[in-house]
Amino acid sequence: MDYNAIRFTKDPAELEALAASEELWIVYEVVDNPYTPVNALVALSKHSDFRVASHAVKNPRFPADAAVALLASKADRYFKVAAAENPNLPESVLLKLAKETTDSVMLSSVLNNPSSTYEIIEAGLSNKGIVADGQYTYIGVSVLAGAKTSSNEVLELIHRLLPDQAYHVAGNRNASPNLLDTLAREALRPGKENDGLEVARSVAKHKNVLPSTLALLASHADIWVRTKVAWNPSTEPSVLVDLSNDATPAVRTAVAKNRNTPEDTLQKLEHDRSSQVRNGAAVNRLKNPRP
Repeated sequence: MDYNAIRFTKDPAELEALAASEELWIVYEVVDNPYTPVNALVALSKHSDFRVASHAVKNPRFPADAAVALLASKADRYFKVAAAENPNLPESVLLKLAKETTDSVMLSSVLNNPSSTYEIIEAGLSNKGIVADGQYTYIGVSVLAGAKTSSNEVLELIHRLLPDQAYHVAGNRNASPNLLDTLAREALRPGKENDGLEVARSVAKHKNVLPSTLALLASHADIWVRTKVAWNPSTEPSVLVDLSNDATPAVRTAVAKNRNTPEDTLQKLEHDRSSQVRNGAAVNRLKNPRP
């Protein structure tokens, strides 16, 4: 039997039998299988291998009461942290953990639990004793800020309570146009240009960014911010015309390839001194034929 056969089997009896294997690579596949029976997962949560035991506790089929009992027990911290990620935990338990835990790793698990609500996340981000603790919590918040499932509401909450996570918020595909505009304007404040550079780059390439925000970033001192603005399909033609005169070939090349570049500007770029720019204009012609 190979990895894929174990990974994709849905047969409970087969999975239960494989869970008793002495081959760790087999058990690793079983413990992550969403069809592994509950009784097998409970047994595997007591496995001598930490990875197997913790993954059993995180499995969505692992029973909530067993996860709650584990949190209340004298079990190793490693397993309690895993239990905090179990999506079956009651909201009341997650909220209590978010408010009261003094363990930064535990809080990271709570924040990234798929069942954590806005209220739970807000309580966790407001846990000042933990936030002051440092590094691991910020890693957990960064993961939450970048998660595909994080809503704009949660992203705004993170930005409000932990503004130093702006880069991760700006890179999230769910960030709203208004939030991106706020992030861009903050990144452009005097004295913030260096700290906000990566934020500005992320906003400039975002699919949800407003044309007005792109216009604001078009004059940024950083060539890569301007290049990303020139690439963005939401950039208005008038801004592209201005960027077509940029001193940097990379910016002009991006303008030459942008489908919104006006015809007369494209004609000008076809005679640019840079071969990259001229080639970009030719590619634009091929991909976006003009009438």
